Amino acid sequence: MAPRALVCLGLLLGAVGYASALAGLKIDQYKDDATATATHAKWRTKTRQLLQTDEDSVCYEGCFDAPDAQTDPLPVFLVGTTDGSPMPLLTCYTAALEANLTYFAIVDVTDCFGGNEMVQGWAPDTCPLDCVPDGAQPAICGAINKASVFSMGLCQYLGAPCAPEEAPPPPPPLTFDYCYDGCYVAADLDSDELNTTTSVAACQVLNANGGSADLFGITNGTECLALYSPPAEKVDNLLCDLPCDEGTPCGADGYIAVYTMSACPSPPPPPPSPFPPPPPVPPVASPPPPRPDTAISPPPPTIEELNPPPFEESSPPPPAGPVFRCKEGIALWGVFLPNTPVKLNPTKSQAENQAHCEELCADNDACQGYYYKTTQWCFQMKEVYSFGKEYSTAIIACKKF
Repeated sequence: MAPRALVCLGLLLGAVGYASALAGLKIDQYKDDATATATHAKWRTKTRQLLQTDEDSVCYEGCFDAPDAQTDPLPVFLVGTTDGSPMPLLTCYTAALEANLTYFAIVDVTDCFGGNEMVQGWAPDTCPLDCVPDGAQPAICGAINKASVFSMGLCQYLGAPCAPEEAPPPPPPLTFDYCYDGCYVAADLDSDELNTTTSVAACQVLNANGGSADLFGITNGTECLALYSPPAEKVDNLLCDLPCDEGTPCGADGYIAVYTMSACPSPPPPPPSPFPPPPPVPPVASPPPPRPDTAISPPPPTIEELNPPPFEESSPPPPAGPVFRCKEGIALWGVFLPNTPVKLNPTKSQAENQAHCEELCADNDACQGYYYKTTQWCFQMKEVYSFGKEYSTAIIACKKF
């Protein structure tokens, strides 16, 4: 009886310890019905205040295997550990909640990604779900080249309560309408720290949901700040030499790349010409016809004129299109066109999508370059400063000449 009592006591202590680790954030794994998927897509819990009540929950969607080692599971990189330690689930959840995203994933054990659509193109797989929201030493979640994917709220299943009739209004859509203002010295800033990210779009979302400033900036390549007034000293753009995911500057050590929360203004129309138009040229009088008594008869036609060679219709020369100079494995630095990047068809090949990305830029006179990534995103630039550095998911970058 004594050994059995000791075993029962050990199991009880283990259950209490696991429940304590999950305090403040619940992991719901009850998701095994087709109806659950449809219901869950209609009812997303995105309006809670983080850890204000004990109702904060996430649904474990499952483990997925990467089709390519360079592929990201979700489009927005949120945060990663710098020392190679496992990513805590609570840290990744907090970053996704602050960015107002529906899904988040822990991939390669150390990195946290987010987005508003479920992971596409990754095959279902199995990996350990040992990560917990609290604790100084989090256990491993997922595995290398695999993603443990979560969604906000409890898993919905057959028999779950109906969604409310009037759901809260959705947040305003992100349009990527930001404008690069320039490179500044990162000193005496009137700012708030938001989070770490290598994406300008993600920093814009963090500022919209947390800082609400007219300006935002990224320094040291990863530190996202809300700026309440412009920095004092503007410097050469080459000093902000760390690129973001979009290819635009992400600052440097001691320097901050500053962006506005709206698109760049359109250039003013050209001024009218100061010179008046030239006067019309009077028509030249035709010479009078020759008199009949002085007219000279034309010579008789030659044999060549009577028998001309057959007419050969020449095909017109092909229209001259724009010329691109390209480099592989990097992105571009510059200013984006509105409504970019564009997500291309994931069912088409890499060569087809790359050709379509170049065609979009060639057909747009305002496009001065483009680059294409393994994630099927096509980025269109209206100003190109230079080619960026090497980037793991970049396929090709091209400038128009």
